[in-house]
Amino acid sequence: MNGNTSASPDIFPPNPITKWFSVKKLVASAGPEFAWKVYDAVRVEDYKICSVFLFEKYIADKLHKPRRRDIVTNMLKREVKILCQLKHCYLLRVVHPIEENGDTLAFATEPVFASLANLLGNHTRLPTPVSPEIQKFRFTDLNRKLGIYQITEVLRFLHLGHSVFHNNICPGAILVTRSGQWRLASVSFLEAIKMDKKDNRSSSVLNPPGSTGKGRTLSLDLSASPWSRKLPKMARPDPHFAAPECLSLTTGWSAPFTSRWSRPSPEGQDVPFHEESGHDQPNKNKTRGSDIGSQGTTMNSASNHPGPWSDMFSLGLIICAVYKVGESAQTSYESQRPKRVREKPLAHITSAEEVENTTNLTGETTVEFSAEASRVEQLSTDSSIPEAFRTAVTRMPMGLVEPVEKMLSRSCQKRPSSQLFSLLKFFNDPSMLCLDVLLNFEEKAFEDRVRALQNIQHNVDRFSKELLLYRFLPMILDLLEKYHRRVTVHPNQTGKHKDDDLNRRGSLYRSDALQASSNQDDRDVELIRKLMAALACIVQKSSPADYNEYIEQYVNDFVRRCKRVEIKAEILHNITAFTKHASVQSIEQLLVPILCDCLASHIPEVQVSAV
Repeated sequence: MNGNTSASPDIFPPNPITKWFSVKKLVASAGPEFAWKVYDAVRVEDYKICSVFLFEKYIADKLHKPRRRDIVTNMLKREVKILCQLKHCYLLRVVHPIEENGDTLAFATEPVFASLANLLGNHTRLPTPVSPEIQKFRFTDLNRKLGIYQITEVLRFLHLGHSVFHNNICPGAILVTRSGQWRLASVSFLEAIKMDKKDNRSSSVLNPPGSTGKGRTLSLDLSASPWSRKLPKMARPDPHFAAPECLSLTTGWSAPFTSRWSRPSPEGQDVPFHEESGHDQPNKNKTRGSDIGSQGTTMNSASNHPGPWSDMFSLGLIICAVYKVGESAQTSYESQRPKRVREKPLAHITSAEEVENTTNLTGETTVEFSAEASRVEQLSTDSSIPEAFRTAVTRMPMGLVEPVEKMLSRSCQKRPSSQLFSLLKFFNDPSMLCLDVLLNFEEKAFEDRVRALQNIQHNVDRFSKELLLYRFLPMILDLLEKYHRRVTVHPNQTGKHKDDDLNRRGSLYRSDALQASSNQDDRDVELIRKLMAALACIVQKSSPADYNEYIEQYVNDFVRRCKRVEIKAEILHNITAFTKHASVQSIEQLLVPILCDCLASHIPEVQVSAV
């Protein structure tokens, strides 16, 4: 095949990566100017599902600009190199490094469904017709909240852990996985945080605690500022989601942006760009000081150059973009305002009694809601604020309106830091936090895993049936199976010798397991206990119909595979839940043999469980 042509979007051009991966169909596009094509793939070695990113160099060619291809190629290679260096569960995970030939670049990652830009309607470099999966995709409240939370957390990691900022937060830089998680990529534009224009920081930064290479210096290949018209557009960040201080560095870029933000003065003239934005609320809230960076840096001196505050501006635009499409959030102005308020504008509600007697959809009084709703209505018609925010403000959760308004301020000092933004009550959602931990179980700290499993037990009545049965249940069963295999019991030990060895090393049921367990085995068995308790709560809450349709087969299959006496004893600890909807046949064939095995054990705690 000619290096400058592609017969079909699904035909993968020659590249060495095909030695390790069987490449399937084209499913997504991402990166600057959507330079990366994303293909479904399977790793030949173990048949693991992955994604392969492909860059065809000819798309960077331009007449009379021979260096353009090399500039773009080097920028994309730097992106993959940095992704391999930085380790965080919300950064796009690379499973195979760059493979290159004269015409293409390719590397492999965790499975990717689409870029956020593809899901928002940008189908550049995608085959036509567009996949029905992408066309029919709809954001849910939980999808959006989880994604915003994950991008906020990875920005905290960059800002505080490595003293760098991303510089290109945009839909093309965010990949959505098959499980609905958001992953940040396009890290080739990373810059070290500078407190003024004369600050010239090194690209070598100290690893944060818990990262790979703790205590050593990690040298990141950071480039010069990408905000230059000397660079090709494919080697620059997306200007549509850039902060004003970024656009002002590039001649001519800030003019259209300024015109969107300008507002008429009382004399009918536009307010200059450097003046205070009309959507900033005077005397509303005291400006929050934001600690950015591990050295305690602040934004007080940063008013005319990019920094972490620029990432927060871009994140604000991302939030507006995802709430403009699909259904309004359940806690948004559009969804929550009472029927009386829908029929009668808030401006016409004059008496305090009338406002107090107005109730929202959950039956609560709407005094506070009415005040917030009045502010939302004002913002939705205010021409002095960005159009993206004005059109999305009535559709986003009420708890995000004020923070996003501050994120989109032209004043860097008024924007919240990633650390402050992550502390919003909006993110204190047990369903979202538990789902996030289960999806990234191995990457989370042991304490976070235990806390999430306890939250499932304590909040099981608050979770929807769909969340419990379709998301939590399969993941909990998979984790139980995984940790069941990992428990370190020698397979050749049987009978009393096996039980004696277990007794010497400490059984599963020591009351001080969580505090005294310093080795991986003890942590694994503690997690098995928590997973089993969470499973029992889900089974206990289910109806007979749900149990027969969704749960019984999974639970029975797991019980059949249980060979170790410790796990069998843990099933007996939760026997009430497992027998609530079980048939007599299942009890006789599965649970009675478990009871007999535990009674025959030489471990006292296991015998007690059986009794």
